[in-house]
Amino acid sequence: MKNNFSLKFNIFDILIAILAILISVSSIIIVNYKANSNGDRIINIQYQNTSIAKINYDELKEDMVYVIKKEDYPDLYGDFTVEISIDKGVRVHNITCPNHTCEKYGYISKKGKSIVCIPNGVIVSIESESIDDVISVG
Repeated sequence: MKNNFSLKFNIFDILIAILAILISVSSIIIVNYKANSNGDRIINIQYQNTSIAKINYDELKEDMVYVIKKEDYPDLYGDFTVEISIDKGVRVHNITCPNHTCEKYGYISKKGKSIVCIPNGVIVSIESESIDDVISVG
């Protein structure tokens, strides 16, 4: 009995592989481009799932620091500092909580990225949305 099965590649197999790679790479590029091109980047600072500040990152003219005070939000472990750098992005530092995991995120600057501090109940995220209720700084 003759076996007609062959593992040899022909030109069509190579073309299909190249086409699949091109489609994959172009899809990734398109998704990243759309995620970073629709509107301004809005920094949304939330405490216990309630937005307490929205800042338009793309309109900042200088670096700034936003502090969530323990006296205003008594369930915090201490004051919560959000540093916004025009060149680097957004980060949290000098946090008073048990594990300091949120400080290890470092700077974020792309839409869809977030810094989460579970012990303090704070989420700092970069979003894209309408600018109706955004704090204008600068």
